[in-house]
Amino acid sequence: FRKIMVEDMKEDLKEEANAVGGDASKPVGGVVRGKQFVPKKKDHEIASWDPNQVTWVPMEFEFNAASWGIKANMEKLDKGVRFTHPLCITEVASGSEAEWLGVQQNDVIVRVRTTQDLVFREVKPEMGKSDVVDLKEPKLYVENSIRDILCAGGKCVIEVKRRRGQMVCERCGSDKMIEVREAGDLICDGCGLVAKSRLIHQGSEWRSFADDANRSDPNRTGGPENELLNNDGLSTVIQQTGNRQTADQAGSAANLSKNQFRGSSQSANKALTDAYKDIERMCESMGIGAIHKRAQTNFKKYDDKCREEKKGMKAVDAVIASCVYLACREEGHPRSMKEMCSFTSVTKKDLGKVFKQVQQRLQVNVGPLKASMLCTRFCSNLQVSHHVDVAAQEICRRAEQLNLTEGRVFTSIAGASIYMACQLKIGTVDHRTYEQISEWTGAAEATIKQTFRDLHTKRHQLVPENYASKDEIDRLPEQ
Repeated sequence: FRKIMVEDMKEDLKEEANAVGGDASKPVGGVVRGKQFVPKKKDHEIASWDPNQVTWVPMEFEFNAASWGIKANMEKLDKGVRFTHPLCITEVASGSEAEWLGVQQNDVIVRVRTTQDLVFREVKPEMGKSDVVDLKEPKLYVENSIRDILCAGGKCVIEVKRRRGQMVCERCGSDKMIEVREAGDLICDGCGLVAKSRLIHQGSEWRSFADDANRSDPNRTGGPENELLNNDGLSTVIQQTGNRQTADQAGSAANLSKNQFRGSSQSANKALTDAYKDIERMCESMGIGAIHKRAQTNFKKYDDKCREEKKGMKAVDAVIASCVYLACREEGHPRSMKEMCSFTSVTKKDLGKVFKQVQQRLQVNVGPLKASMLCTRFCSNLQVSHHVDVAAQEICRRAEQLNLTEGRVFTSIAGASIYMACQLKIGTVDHRTYEQISEWTGAAEATIKQTFRDLHTKRHQLVPENYASKDEIDRLPEQ
């Protein structure tokens, strides 16, 4: 019986050698040498599935009818109809030539050729000054020559690119797949065909609960990657505890773990984590918890710059306040430095000095703070109507254009503008006093009064025409 088992084992080893590229005629001896090993090709049937991986397939269609039966993304402007770029097909008419040729919705037109053209014309964007609606995100429009060809119809050849997913159904050609994790199958949403099976689950191998008896985590991996930590939060930890250790072994393990912790990035990550907690706590106390991620990102970039320049970070509290102040400006929630100092132990002078350093190292310039940026928040705290808010912002802008804000703090300018807009609504629910405005703006009552006197001399040029009549502006009191 033992001889039979040995013979079967030799046969199995020979088959394995043949599978990996060995020579079956030579004795294997139970060992596959490294030079004889040839790795197997990746089995696509036992692979994970990435739903975000897509490809673009070029396709060409030749039209002959006067009307093709397709619509693309367009806008009606003063100069006429303009196609936006990228030129995407939004609708295919039923029974049209486009449907018969196989044109599908969401196809992107990249090139066009008429019967008179010898080569294709590229569908390129063309941006004119009158077509820009938003300077931050300008809209791109297709050239007028391409628009004329597409609107004319007739004989024409267009080339499109079609989005395809990683998997395409062999039966119906659809790229919409549904992943059934319980069974490890990938099923077509169109016809129900099982396109792939035995998928590898990307989740955790084990689950641990807080009320477990042994409180041991069976996972062999750590937490997810964190871009806010050094090395994305990945590190190696030497454990100092163990079973059946002598006193000398336990002491050596403790010293080794301590030295490894000091030399690794865990100590630096601890400092970053403490700073992130302070940033989050500060943002929550100021009522701007939505921007704490941006502030933490600014702090991480500043810390990386300090490490590149091999300079230590000084005045960490001031740096934290500066990063929060910068995030407020970037996210459209501006705060004054006086407000920032009220939530920290940093002085206004130190905060201004460190904020300039943060801007220089991050290469970010948010520009000077304007009084009109603070009017919306102040008016919201004062619970006045939206018309008062809009009028106060316009008064601040016009005062800046008339050079009436030189030498004045923007909080006092915003307070004086709000007071002027409220004085024009005496007898209504929008009327507010100096004391109420001073409480929410942080500016002194005397400062707001003096600023209001300076603005009162130019009140006809400051108050919007649609907010108050000329007689109401004339009757505006000076106090």
